[in-house]
Amino acid sequence: MTALTVPEIQSLLTATSAQRTPINQDIEFHLAWSEWRRRHQARARWYHYRRRLALATMTARFTRRSQPPCKRGGHVQLHRGWTERPCAFDDGGRDEDELAQKLSALAAEGRFKEPPATAGMVEAAEAAIGHALPALLRRLYTEVANGGFGPRTGVLGVPGGRGSSGDFADIVDVFREFNVQLPPDHEFYYPMPSGMLWILDEGCSLWTLIDLKDPSAPLWGWDPGKDPKLHSLDLTLADWLTTWLNLGAPDDFLWRR
Repeated sequence: MTALTVPEIQSLLTATSAQRTPINQDIEFHLAWSEWRRRHQARARWYHYRRRLALATMTARFTRRSQPPCKRGGHVQLHRGWTERPCAFDDGGRDEDELAQKLSALAAEGRFKEPPATAGMVEAAEAAIGHALPALLRRLYTEVANGGFGPRTGVLGVPGGRGSSGDFADIVDVFREFNVQLPPDHEFYYPMPSGMLWILDEGCSLWTLIDLKDPSAPLWGWDPGKDPKLHSLDLTLADWLTTWLNLGAPDDFLWRR
């Protein structure tokens, strides 16, 4: 038996690999089909997630706009009849009870790392900020957990609780940092209204803020890449957390503005 030279071996390998046998064709078909199915399933999961998010968003906005003025937050245009009738029905307490119960159930499952804060810790934070916290946020701090509830890394807690994924430890820390008065010619200068509190670090300099002056606790978004940088999210703290819970409390939930 004569030995083959290197060029002959290379020529033989080239000729063999060029042949498309039925087995090779079947393998290539199944590989292509698996790749197509994987991409299709990924697109389908993203579509259904966006659809559920859109439905939850629309429900939250319609629910808020159907409330009487005593239940709304922010500046809205009201019908004359609303200003003439008293708010005889008020189911906000019941809704907040249900919200607190659902979050407490997640806390019992170990979803949040921090234990509830004491009333003294919350009062010390309010004194440092110079504003009283909304009743719902105060209740969640003292009954559910000292921060960590909500999407992404969760709401920042009062001193002694959960810190953000960035450079700030709690709501007092970030409040002091962001309320430094910058000169008007500074690149990061922005005339921030009083009573705004940073509660959620979304990453990439994006923040969710809460208006402490409004009892309904409306939320605002901060995006340095937009103009204006501060913009209303058109929902309250209760709406925001309820939407998050209705979606199954995902860690990657982010309210897009």
